[in-house]
Parts: sequence; structure tokens; C-alpha cells
Amino acid sequence: MANDFFQSNVKQRFQSYLSSKVPQKLTSVLWQLFNGTIAILDYLDTKINFYIRERNLLTATQKTSLRALAASNGFEPSLKVPAQGVIKLEINQQLYSSYGSPLFLPPYSVFTCKENNLEYYFNSDKVLKLSGYVYEIPVVEGQLKTDVFNGTADYIQKIYIKETNVSENSIVVTSNGQQFVQVKSFYDNEGLNDNLQFVVKHSNDSQNPIIIYLKGTEENKKIDITYRLSFGELGNLESKCTFQTEDIITANSTAVETKEENFKCYNISGFSYGSNGTDENALRAAIGYNHGSALLFDNTSYRNFLSKFSSLLIQDVKVDETERSINNIYLSKKQVLVDGTITDIALIPDFVVDEYKRVIQNGKYL
Repeated sequence: MANDFFQSNVKQRFQSYLSSKVPQKLTSVLWQLFNGTIAILDYLDTKINFYIRERNLLTATQKTSLRALAASNGFEPSLKVPAQGVIKLEINQQLYSSYGSPLFLPPYSVFTCKENNLEYYFNSDKVLKLSGYVYEIPVVEGQLKTDVFNGTADYIQKIYIKETNVSENSIVVTSNGQQFVQVKSFYDNEGLNDNLQFVVKHSNDSQNPIIIYLKGTEENKKIDITYRLSFGELGNLESKCTFQTEDIITANSTAVETKEENFKCYNISGFSYGSNGTDENALRAAIGYNHGSALLFDNTSYRNFLSKFSSLLIQDVKVDETERSINNIYLSKKQVLVDGTITDIALIPDFVVDEYKRVIQNGKYL
């Protein structure tokens, strides 16, 4: 409120100053300039407030921002998973009569769903020869995209991907005719694939959500990074849908125009498991958005929680990976002060032991 009052007051004073100092015939021109300046300042103020809000784990609202905050907190969120399935092609003899036989379907040909207007591509790197009347082919929702970068002589080269709809496990890196292999860590894979390796991480910058670390690049060598863009859950199909394509060609690479009377295409199975990746609730949990005194997420939070109840020294907390609950708590023989007297751990009052039992019984992952 104070900021709005200050801004309004400045505007009024500036307007009064212009009215008194600027000749009448020039007022309209400068007035437009003044209004334009105020509009720019308002725009910058909005952008700055948006940036501040999205960088704060308590106020972030955009999923890309939550993913970036979770990544900076050590959590690796999953990306989108495209819907995939099988479609059936029914080709009428009229099509062969018009264009000849055989016809061909190139690799990664695009099929557009008429119901949701999303693109699905033929999931094959080989040409399909069409000379019959019925074919069943696999397709995947999304589209392939390739970015080109220049290599450096750095031991580890860092490249940012600006797209937010990159599919999980779809990134392929090649350079100078050689393909890089994706690894979880360079440290554990020394020498693997002649050290042509890359690691994918999530950035803490929502404008550059994905970082690719490359090992084995050469200076000024072209690097091709290919990945699949996907709309996730939007690509799922709950009913029978029809598709169309413009990618069928003749033996002379002439495009074939398909019509409903000579070509039909529709889905027959699949298209149920497209996903938007790690959901918003999981991202907020990963950055501690919903943390409270009774909401515990990991070994450290259990340790801190238990430490509040007495002066016992907790050496270790063993957490069951399957049940997500505490299995064992290891305590040291630390002397503590009870009613003004130093005593051994074996003489700890019952209320302290009962407190620990209560925590062990109720303190599970939520």
C-alpha cells in the first residue's frame, strides 16, 4: 500500500510539473511520452514482482518454478511422459490407383489427431513400405526437436535447454558422428564410452529449466542435441479418434494427398499413460512448502524432530526404504541432568522413554 501511495504521489507531482513548465502546444506530445514511461515502469515492476514471487518457495505458483526450486534442494523431478499407442491405417485401392504402388511412410512421419489437434509421430527409424490395405503402426505423442551448439575444450561443458515440455529420457547427444551416453555421474563412469558422456540436471532457473553437462566435447565441433517435446496427459485418448497425415510419399518422393474415401486412420490401443511428470504436491513437498512440526520427510527431519524431546544424543536413525518408517534408533550413553542430578542414560525417567515410543509409533512419513 505504501508503495502504491508513493508511486501515485510521484505521478501526480510529475504531472503537475509538466503542466506548469511545458508549453500548451507541446503538452500532448510529452504527455504521451510520460504515459509511455509510466507504462514501462509498471511493466518492469510487474515482472520484478513475478520474479521475486516465483523464486520464493512459499509463494511460487508456476510448475517450472517449483521444479527449479526442488532441483536446487537436491530433488530430481521427472519430466513429462508422452502418450503412446498403436494406430491402424486402412488404405483403399483408389489411393494406389491414383498414385501407384507401393507407397512409403518415412521414419518419424507425423500424424495429427483431429480431436485434440496434437501431433503423434511414427515411432520408427525405418521406412515402411505400403502395398497392402491394413497396417498397424506405433506412434508417440509429441515432436522431435534438435538444437545445435558449438563444442568447447572445457573438461565439462554446460548447455541449457530452454524448453519446459521435454520428455523423460528422450535426450540424445551426438557430435562429429559419435553419440554420447547418458550417465548419472561422471565420477562413477570414468572411461565409459571413451568418456563421451552427458548428465541431465534440473536447473534452479525457470527460464532455463534443464542443464546438460557434457564430457568429451571438442572445441568448435558441432553438437546436436535432439529431444522430444510432449504435452503429457493431454496426449491420452479415452475414445476412438481419427488421424490424418501428409507424410506418405510415392517412389519418386511425391507427396500423397489422402482423403476420407481412400484413407482412414484411427487409434486401436494404448494412449493411456501420458504423464505430466512429478506433480505439484510432490514438488512442494520436496522444497518443504508444507513443512510443519508433525510433517517429516527424511532422515534429517526425523533426527531434528526426535532431538527436541530430551538431551539424549542420537547417533543414527535407520529408515526402512519400503515402509518409509523408522526401524531403529541408536543412542549413545550420554549423561544427562535429571532433577538437578547427573545420571546415566539407564536411569532416564519413564516420561522421556514414553515420549520416544510415542514418536516411533506415530512418526511415519505422511
